[in-house]
Amino acid sequence: ILFGCVNDQAGQGFWSAAETSGRTKDVLVVSQGADDPALANLKKPANNWLGSTAYLPEHYGDYILKMIVGLKNGVKIPQMNYMKTQFIDKSNIAAYNPKY
Repeated sequence: ILFGCVNDQAGQGFWSAAETSGRTKDVLVVSQGADDPALANLKKPANNWLGSTAYLPEHYGDYILKMIVGLKNGVKIPQMNYMKTQFIDKSNIAAYNPKY
């Protein structure tokens, strides 16, 4: 059973339902946000929470300012611009957030 969740809080709800029903070995959880529910579950041993996408909003300001400066200096900015995201899983959680 695969749960793809819109955010980590929804993922926690699905995970809690799996725990309550004794089905944690039958589910896989993937979520978005890289918030505390996902990070805490990723640190638990033998847990089937696969990971969460981090959107890194702390970088938005620098990203937008570079575009603004570019526009001011006559640089043609692509119509579509996308922020980099990072999938956080058991292999990279410590590098993403040393608290975990």
